[in-house]
Amino acid sequence: MRSRSRKLVTIVIGTILLPLILYLVYEVSTLNENEQVIERIYKDQLDAIIFSVNQYSDDILNSIVDKIEEQFEDRSHVLSEEIKVALGYNGIKALLIQSFDQQNKWSYLHNTLETPELQPRLEVLNKNNQEVIGRLRNYLKSQYRKVEPMTLFKANGFDYQVIYIVITAKSKEQFLMVVLMDPAEYINEILSPKLQQIGNEELIITMQRKEDERIIYTTDSLKKDILLSKKMWLFPELLVGISSKSATVRELVDQRVASNLIAAGLLATLLITGFFLVFRNLNREIQLAQVKSDFVSSVSHELRTPLALISMFAETLMLGRVKNQTKKQEYFEIIYKETNRLTNIVNRILNFSQIEANRRDYHFSKVDLRQLLQEIIRDYSYHLEQNGFEYESKLPQQPVNLNADREAIYEAVVNLIDNSIKYSKDCKHISIELQTSADQTRISISDMGIGIPKEKLAEIFDKFYRVSHGDVYTVKGAGLGLSIVSHIMEAHGGNVQVDSKQGHGSTFSLLFYMNKQL
Repeated sequence: MRSRSRKLVTIVIGTILLPLILYLVYEVSTLNENEQVIERIYKDQLDAIIFSVNQYSDDILNSIVDKIEEQFEDRSHVLSEEIKVALGYNGIKALLIQSFDQQNKWSYLHNTLETPELQPRLEVLNKNNQEVIGRLRNYLKSQYRKVEPMTLFKANGFDYQVIYIVITAKSKEQFLMVVLMDPAEYINEILSPKLQQIGNEELIITMQRKEDERIIYTTDSLKKDILLSKKMWLFPELLVGISSKSATVRELVDQRVASNLIAAGLLATLLITGFFLVFRNLNREIQLAQVKSDFVSSVSHELRTPLALISMFAETLMLGRVKNQTKKQEYFEIIYKETNRLTNIVNRILNFSQIEANRRDYHFSKVDLRQLLQEIIRDYSYHLEQNGFEYESKLPQQPVNLNADREAIYEAVVNLIDNSIKYSKDCKHISIELQTSADQTRISISDMGIGIPKEKLAEIFDKFYRVSHGDVYTVKGAGLGLSIVSHIMEAHGGNVQVDSKQGHGSTFSLLFYMNKQL
């Protein structure tokens, strides 16, 4: 015991106190590095702002184009008053369209400029940008309509942004749509509320001309220098800038360092105090720390898979890489199922905490076990298939109603399925069966996994218990699942039966007795 105490003291000093002291020294000596870190943070914020603003701009413009396409199905060149109002509100000063089958023949859908040289200049622009127009047509063939900003068009003393869009009519005929927009009006009328929302009370967002750095819009009075700026996609001649309302980068660095030093000092004090408190209860704390460490490691392992799947498919959808609607729906269903699975894992931990505190309440109502099992199979089908499992269900044709807590039974069955997945290596097959008779109802979950040694069957329902040797021990787990299942069945006046043979799989059965008063 004394050697273990010395070992604990050495570990605490070597792994906590000494690194903490080194960290304090390092924090003071790395002001420049901290400044670079904050600058990178601001750059990331700017990138996020630009992406959001540009996506918002594209969505607005595309929504208008969608409405125009709807009216253009019959090749009518007259727009409704509603769309004309929307065009003006969005800063669109002129809208021309030309069929690729009838080149050099333009039709005005909307025009407030009254500039006679507009068409000739557009003809020259088109002639010089055939490669860009061809690329836009190829994009459209791939079911992607791209908004392509071109050059500035000077008219009536103002600069208007020329934008190319290729659209397709119902007849499959392609048209080149040329949009002339007033950037200043568009920003003030459309983007201003969005920029105010993004900037909130911490940031100032500016729009300035790239040519002469003249600011044409700002969310607030600019009192400090613009920290970072970047080109805007829809209006390439404009820069989106970001500034801080409260402090400069140097001030932020100093504040961050001071906060870190204070926090580190408090942390050191708490660690030293906590160390002596822990030391007084050495044996108890060492055992408890080991249990906590195993528990956190096991739970982290269980959370990793659903979180990774949710992140992967959400990122794919967010980046717009999936264009097929059926595929999108499939990804949404996967995210939904993995979210349910993640919720079940978290609920398992919370429910165990309630059980330990004798605070878990069960809400009994009429439950159709057949329908419940069908729901569980549907929710877990993707997870089973991804892990290479074949599964089958044997359910009666008629509903099997029982007075029970639906959420608790769902949790019990899911715990047993999770165990079957964990402890099946070579032969991956799971069977779910529902049987009913005059005096009892049985839900059975069978697998062909590694099985459980006969001498351990009496202990597997104890909390935190895990077999300490063999293949079972190599599988991650917290030792809570079967304990929770046992508690749920006791609350329902039933019990859990297990039939297992090492190397040949296991069958867990939930028994509900009809003559029990719940």
